Amino acid sequence: MKHIFIGANGSIAQRHIRNLKLLRPDAEIVTVDIAGKADYDNISNVDIEGNCVYVCTPMELHIEHMNVAIYQEAHAIFIEKPLCAPSHRAEFIWRTVDRIPCVAVGYNHRFHPLFRELKSRSQDISYLHIYGTENLIGKYGPTALGTMASHSIDLALWLLGPVAQVQLEDYGSYCFIGLRHENKAASHIFASMKSSFRVATCTVLHLPVEDIEAVYRGEKTKYSPGREHYFVEPDNEMYLSEMKQWLEYIETGNIGNLCSFEDALSVQRVMAGN
Repeated sequence: MKHIFIGANGSIAQRHIRNLKLLRPDAEIVTVDIAGKADYDNISNVDIEGNCVYVCTPMELHIEHMNVAIYQEAHAIFIEKPLCAPSHRAEFIWRTVDRIPCVAVGYNHRFHPLFRELKSRSQDISYLHIYGTENLIGKYGPTALGTMASHSIDLALWLLGPVAQVQLEDYGSYCFIGLRHENKAASHIFASMKSSFRVATCTVLHLPVEDIEAVYRGEKTKYSPGREHYFVEPDNEMYLSEMKQWLEYIETGNIGNLCSFEDALSVQRVMAGN
């Protein structure tokens, strides 16, 4: 099976290619560079049918290039996060995606050791606060919701389950998101693209669910017993672990902790405020 990287000139594609070579030195890799637009002529020269496609283009092109892989009958599609820009809709390709045996979306923070540990005891988490900021405007543009915040939204849904209520304040380069989950737990997310330094933290409260309202009213402080605070430093290990799981998925059908297309749609709905 060939591994075809669409948008291979981007930094995330280069990281995936390096990790793929580490894990499968003999893998047949095909690269397709995209010059910031849907370059269908370039893609049409590649034999996609029955092969594995990685969509690593800018987010506004993800769905377009995923559709190319679907209609050319790829065996597997790995699409970088998010599925599409917050203002776009991805539901319209839901039925056609079912034709592809393996589809996953690159929410790789699920493979960070901290979040894997929290997942193992997520039933005890009643409140989650994720704060992330870094100066990425020059690289990704001033859209914190579709870049930094989408990772945090996926983590909140993965750890605490579906949402019953969404509160979203999007100011372009930074955003605030409040989620009330169906299990009565809550999560708050702040993301900014303006900081001159990188900060990524996660705060977890292990309190009875009924105590969360007391925290909001100020009757319990953020330093209550059961509070954990972490500094999160992403590194290549989580990307490598993601690639290991992806290769297992396309070889055995075990999706493991990878983000499914359906899970990624849930993230898009939160980004749309519903």
